[in-house]
Amino acid sequence: MFKKLLLDRSLIRKIPSVSPYDLATKARSLMRDLGLRIIVVIDDENRIVGVVWRENVLSISSTRSNLYVKDLMEDVLLIGYLNDDLLYILREMFMRDIWYIPVSDDRSRRSYLGVFGFENFFEKILKEQELYDIFKDLKVEEVMSREPKAFQPNISVTTLWRNMLKDRYAAYPVVNDKGVVIGIISQHDLLGISTAFQSESGPRRGPKISSVMTRPAITVKRNDNITNVIKIMVEKNIGRIPVVDDSNVLIGIIDRSDIIRSFLKKMGETYV
Repeated sequence: MFKKLLLDRSLIRKIPSVSPYDLATKARSLMRDLGLRIIVVIDDENRIVGVVWRENVLSISSTRSNLYVKDLMEDVLLIGYLNDDLLYILREMFMRDIWYIPVSDDRSRRSYLGVFGFENFFEKILKEQELYDIFKDLKVEEVMSREPKAFQPNISVTTLWRNMLKDRYAAYPVVNDKGVVIGIISQHDLLGISTAFQSESGPRRGPKISSVMTRPAITVKRNDNITNVIKIMVEKNIGRIPVVDDSNVLIGIIDRSDIIRSFLKKMGETYV
């Protein structure tokens, strides 16, 4: 019988928080410098009042440096509490398409304790044999998404950014005209140039993807074990990995939510 999984302190990462009245540029700097995808907004009594996502700070216009966190923060969709059923939390996160949630130890006050993300669960998988065994025989091709969207290096960051907003993807593979993966471009790559392609009316044309993408891209093969993918995601702090053939041609992509979906299915969650 699989033991019940709980949201305990070992799964929570304490990351810096911000106040609604901090400048929005502070949130952007924290995300850029610490590689964060979420920042929790708290009031003067350490109560959770909102969240800021990376796409929120990327939308800041370079000419509006006086914006406050309250001007771009979003409502909290889900809060985790210590000792919550972890399967329930993972299911709710997957269904709401959110990879991170704030965590509290007080349901009435919603006091900020830290953040739980899919990668924290992945760390647990690597440490606990019972969880590891669920994935040890699972191959990438059983989990990956096929025919992923990719961009060529001469595309502008404006086009990329609009696709990120529409698709709600944080990264895309970059390929040449033969479909060979030559890099990857992520929201984190854009954080360093956000003031260069934002304007009052939205992104200007900006530089080409080739000038800001990360290269070479970390890739996996279709026959790789999922446990290897999990290890890479944890060690490199990346959420999407292109899947390539022996010629490095893009054939798929795998992200954290794909792995969570496979876990939920194995745990009997038939609707995912």
